[in-house]
Amino acid sequence: MALFWIKIKSKQLPDKLKEEEDMCPKSPTTHEDFIAVSLSIIACCFLPKQIDVLVLRPIVTLATAVLIGCESQNVLLLKSKSLAYIGDISYVLYLLHWPVIAIFLGTTVQSYLFCILATLVPSVLLHHLFEKRYLKMDWRLLIPLVSALILCNSFLQNSVREHSFWNRTFPDGLQEIVEKNTAMLPFSWNHDPMASECIQEEDVGHIPGGPLAENFGFGGCPSGNGTTSIMIIGNSYVRSFRELFRSSFNHNFSEFRYVSLPEGYGFYADSPGSRKALSVTLKQVEQYKPDVIVIIARLSTIK
Repeated sequence: MALFWIKIKSKQLPDKLKEEEDMCPKSPTTHEDFIAVSLSIIACCFLPKQIDVLVLRPIVTLATAVLIGCESQNVLLLKSKSLAYIGDISYVLYLLHWPVIAIFLGTTVQSYLFCILATLVPSVLLHHLFEKRYLKMDWRLLIPLVSALILCNSFLQNSVREHSFWNRTFPDGLQEIVEKNTAMLPFSWNHDPMASECIQEEDVGHIPGGPLAENFGFGGCPSGNGTTSIMIIGNSYVRSFRELFRSSFNHNFSEFRYVSLPEGYGFYADSPGSRKALSVTLKQVEQYKPDVIVIIARLSTIK
């Protein structure tokens, strides 16, 4: 909208534009004031304390639109060639980063560096080899090109859903073990005689997780004869190995609690589900203050 307004304003005749400005009441607020406020709002993105994205995102978008509409030539920061170049490649960067993150992002530093390079380098190449030429194309060539791209995207989306080429393959023996474990998991959770000794608290809120969501939660087990309180936290692995872990202590603990949540990785969060799980886990740790915390979690990509 800001760019559209600039185009409309630039096409007005100078005399008419001056006449309209003379008729408008003078405001004590200048363009520089709007720019200062807009830059201050955008700078909130760099604050160490996180602001709710549902609040920050529309405000930053509005501030950016005001910044573009003001067209100030006096702000040194806005005249930066480096900043202008980042703006030029930003759209390609925006389109590329999600597929790269979805496919390649892991939990290691090497994974982060790879994703940054795999996003940045292709963005620069696509900007110079395709986007610049695309913006200069005549509409007679533009329409067939966009149509062909839409058709290719439709074909690719259909291929991902219909063809096995895109599926991750595993050795037959491993796949058979995974399928058997998946089938036995609900039974093993619900029919273990030792598991019935532990009490799952009901007030866990809404926990997403498909058909097994009711098996997730947190709670405590009968007290032992020791003096050390123990808490195990994580995802479904906590429910699967809780009794094995508890029996290995031979009741040598004062309190034994568990937190088993979907996407509960224990000490980090990289998605809305894992952030919710981490929040619930932190509240449990703060409430019960265990002497020992054990993380039993594994992010599996096998489906």
